[in-house]
Amino acid sequence: MTRIIDPAGNAAPSSPDLVLIADPVLGADRADFALAGPSDQHNPLGLCAGQTLATAIALCLMTDARGAVDQDDGDQIDLRGWPGDGFDVDAARGEAALGNTVWERFRWPADAANASQIAARFAAALEPLRRQGVIGEVRFDATPDPARNRITINVRIAAPSGRVIYDGPFAGLWEAILAVRDPLSPR
Repeated sequence: MTRIIDPAGNAAPSSPDLVLIADPVLGADRADFALAGPSDQHNPLGLCAGQTLATAIALCLMTDARGAVDQDDGDQIDLRGWPGDGFDVDAARGEAALGNTVWERFRWPADAANASQIAARFAAALEPLRRQGVIGEVRFDATPDPARNRITINVRIAAPSGRVIYDGPFAGLWEAILAVRDPLSPR
């Protein structure tokens, strides 16, 4: 996972998305991630993003991490995972594989045990950002609703200072990111 450092005090574009560049061969309708230059002060040769903290959180929560190999299923082919984890994880700098394994729980029942597992897996996905000092306390509360076959997730993310930067429904996190310039700024 690319190490994310929120450049406090720097102006950021209003887009929370990773910066994309048109593919020079395939044309403007195809794009790839833009990389920061080697002299970038905050993330040399890392991924460029308009809102680094919001983008880092989105990548951690919305990317499928590589799953465990099922010893009872030799033909298992859906392990998923972020390709960059194969060559760019520096554990000494607090980095870890990107994403979460919540996808492995999709076929489990909407009960308390599965809700607990999902909350723990989402929290684990943000742990590298917490270890790096980018965010503070993180809490996921998962409430099962078996009648509707769903699990409702509430998220609380604090800045390293302890100030709450988001506290609400999981879906609302993305609405907040889209609606506000630098919504998760720890300032």
